[in-house]
Amino acid sequence: MDYPDSLLAQLVNAEKDFKIEIVSRAAEKGCKAALKVWEDTGYYLGIGLANFTLVLDPDTIVLTGGVSGAAQYFLPAVRRVLAGQQIQTPFKRLKIVVSQNPNIGGVGAAMYAIYRAQKDNIQ
Repeated sequence: MDYPDSLLAQLVNAEKDFKIEIVSRAAEKGCKAALKVWEDTGYYLGIGLANFTLVLDPDTIVLTGGVSGAAQYFLPAVRRVLAGQQIQTPFKRLKIVVSQNPNIGGVGAAMYAIYRAQKDNIQ
């Protein structure tokens, strides 16, 4: 571990378990290790979203789930990765939205299941 004396390390040791909420709590207090975790997360998420965008050309990407609450820490790195892409055309109109409801992905999946069930019964 690069930061063995960090607040993040202390919190993980105290909890005896690693949970993403611990990283957010440490980041809120300015812990360099936690901020580095979020920076790296944003960088790699940005690479994935860039590839996704170049292949599928979406208008909007919605980030949801438990980590969406930490977007303030990782989204700047995501945006830097997207801004640094050689082909900028698909990124000029791309909107990245952070869901206020971390469970919205499950709601969308349930709605799709209902849609499919109704469609299958109609035919």
